[in-house]
Amino acid sequence: QIQDLMRKGCPLVGIADITCDISGSLEFVNRTTSIDSPFFRYDAITDSYHNDMDGNGVICLAVDILPTEFAKEATQYFGNVLSQFVTHLASATDITNLPAHLRRACIVHGGVLTSLYDYIPRMRKSDSEDVSENSAANSLSTKTKYNTSVSLSGHLFDQFLINEALDIIEAAGGSFHLVNCHVGQSVDAISYSELEVGADDKAVLDQIIDSLTSLANPTENNRFSNQNSSKISLKLGKVQENGMEKESDPKKKAAVLILGAGRVCQPAAEMISSFGTSQWYKTLLEDDFEDQIDVDVIVGSLYLKDAEQIVEGISNVTGIQLDVTDNANLFKRISQ
Repeated sequence: QIQDLMRKGCPLVGIADITCDISGSLEFVNRTTSIDSPFFRYDAITDSYHNDMDGNGVICLAVDILPTEFAKEATQYFGNVLSQFVTHLASATDITNLPAHLRRACIVHGGVLTSLYDYIPRMRKSDSEDVSENSAANSLSTKTKYNTSVSLSGHLFDQFLINEALDIIEAAGGSFHLVNCHVGQSVDAISYSELEVGADDKAVLDQIIDSLTSLANPTENNRFSNQNSSKISLKLGKVQENGMEKESDPKKKAAVLILGAGRVCQPAAEMISSFGTSQWYKTLLEDDFEDQIDVDVIVGSLYLKDAEQIVEGISNVTGIQLDVTDNANLFKRISQ
């Protein structure tokens, strides 16, 4: 279309795509630009791109700064609200004297993570220790004699329940490895974390399991009863002894078909494919699932290349070419 317009002498000089929808509604906008170099030139007749402004074509602006801009009235409102907190933060030398809501919001103070967020390096350390050329040989199950899997779900991070769980494991003399983690993206959304917990003494591992069970099911008779009233869901795997052959664990299979390969597809596919445990379904559906469930995700797009780009690097996710107007093929995929 732009080529036809230019051949007919269209007076269009330039465009500004403030949404930076690359190869979207304006298909010839194939890149974003920077504030330092905000323009490029597209010559529709020769279908070529140039960084100089001397020559034929359309000048294109695509600086991706729209998310950083606020309307004046929004800025004033936000500034008035924020100013109520800035005074306390700017004058504080000891964050323990801050109001509770500000103290919880302080992630770093004095160059170190605050106590509420010190689980971050602990979880990262547990993960990095097992990353090597031969990760299987260095997994927690080969370092400790007794091991089990622990699945936690609930408001683990916003209510700092993950801190208590890790404290329990480390205080008892156990160790852990982060296997999987999904953080809820809203106030109401729950988080999920799967840990491999190990100890060289079965009594120590049993103590950890008992304490985690008490954390998940607070009563008046245990030490967690007066702490945060929000419960977490807990699922424990079988205790495995190092050197013993693990029992086979057949899993049910479930499949999810996603139609379309837009920008929201990749995070959706990642999230759905990570729901490979019964704990997630138990939390959502409040049913007692005994078997684990693997979730295979299929992304269908009219353009196979788009689907393959979306699924690249995501386990249990496959990209296929699928035309939704082809009813027979669509029904076949849905039935699978």
